[in-house]
Amino acid sequence: MDRAVIRDLSRAISGWEKDFASFGLVLPKERLQAQARALVGDGLGVCDLDFRRSVDLTTAKGSMFAQTIRYVADMMDGPLLELDNPLLVRQLEDLLLTQALTLLPNTLQDELLGRPRAHVVSLHVKRARDHIQAHADAPISLADLAAVAGCSYRTLQESFQDAYGLSPMTYLRNVRLHRVRAALLSQDGQGTVARIASTWGFAHMGRFAEAYRRQFGELPSETLRRGK
Repeated sequence: MDRAVIRDLSRAISGWEKDFASFGLVLPKERLQAQARALVGDGLGVCDLDFRRSVDLTTAKGSMFAQTIRYVADMMDGPLLELDNPLLVRQLEDLLLTQALTLLPNTLQDELLGRPRAHVVSLHVKRARDHIQAHADAPISLADLAAVAGCSYRTLQESFQDAYGLSPMTYLRNVRLHRVRAALLSQDGQGTVARIASTWGFAHMGRFAEAYRRQFGELPSETLRRGK
């Protein structure tokens, strides 16, 4: 095994290769996001977690991750097969999640390893990004952002994708989710989830709660209780 393919299970793919054999490992994105937050804290940036699709397992980091997978698989098929020990299973899960985040190339790796981001953000992106940060509580459309950035919709979409790995509107949503989280943690028992969410532009509570859970690994009501 010298190469790994990382895929999003919510997106269908198809492929064929003669004499193909593989080993599959499912790591839920919400658990990876929660583990990243546990490692870095609430200072984690607004980028969505996304992994490079192909990973070379012959490199030092790739080889270490492959060895960990083999070790965990051997443990689950051997000593832990009949041993009911949730603590050990959780420790193995934490090991896999942490190594996936720190050893496999992804959009949060620089923050997780304490490195400054190396990419250069274009002027179009800076203008739109600064506008989002300053006016996240106001109605903002893609047309508004393109006008502020001084470029076409397509250029802005492509520039944001290059800089952050997500679209301008997804970046806006993530900024708003982080503002909601900060407000929930500072409420000290005051306010409601619905009121705070609506302040930051979320009108549909069901979709908001699901987006919040995917981003932070817990429901907004749970965050509010922790902030009391």
